[in-house]
Amino acid sequence: MKISQTMTNVLLTVGAVVGLALGTQLNTQQVSAASGVATVYYVKGYGIALWNSPDANKKPIAGRKLMDGTSWKFSQTKVVNGVTWYKLGTNQWAEGTYFKTAAPMKTIHGMLTIKYVPGYSVLLRQSPNGKATSPAKYLKNGTDWKYDATSVVNGKTWYRVGTNQWLDGKYARRNIFSDVTPNEIRGLMAANYGVPADILDEIADSDLDNMTIKESTGTKAGVGAIIITLAHKYPQLNPYNPLYWS
Repeated sequence: MKISQTMTNVLLTVGAVVGLALGTQLNTQQVSAASGVATVYYVKGYGIALWNSPDANKKPIAGRKLMDGTSWKFSQTKVVNGVTWYKLGTNQWAEGTYFKTAAPMKTIHGMLTIKYVPGYSVLLRQSPNGKATSPAKYLKNGTDWKYDATSVVNGKTWYRVGTNQWLDGKYARRNIFSDVTPNEIRGLMAANYGVPADILDEIADSDLDNMTIKESTGTKAGVGAIIITLAHKYPQLNPYNPLYWS
């Protein structure tokens, strides 16, 4: 059976339209659960729109702008027609054209000490390897700060010490015991000073939660400092107290 040229053209056209529709549908379904931090790089003093969806029927959210230089957490990405979109919240999406992403954050709590030049301070960034905070915020050499997340960019570790406030890890000395459990500290007390298990069991977790040791102090000296501090409340530690021996 012969098919006319007109019918052939119709079939080809229909096939192309269906293929295009399917291709578009598949493209809009490229969803990733990737998470991390993205920084807006636009025009100084201006912001980009926040949208209720990355799809074709999307609408801008009235009164919402993401200002240049600010950093935002995202929990999901979606590629629509070759453009990556970032989910910042429920029905809140930003176009990736003006976003620069950093490595995923790792949630980890601890303490660090600023290691810089005596008498001087270190400038914080709005994101890992990003723009300076505005207004500028500095952390003075020798001061101690809590951090709640880390991120590695180009092999360099950054510490988050506040909302949109990141410290270059080369200026930080992480406190050794800032992110270990009370039981791990008990183990170090037993290993370094021979504190028996029955005494260690009497020490409340709450008394060990905030104990930190600076890297420069060293493990044994740092554990000794913890014992000295705790001995005021737990006199049964005195036989293992470095000050008690002197």
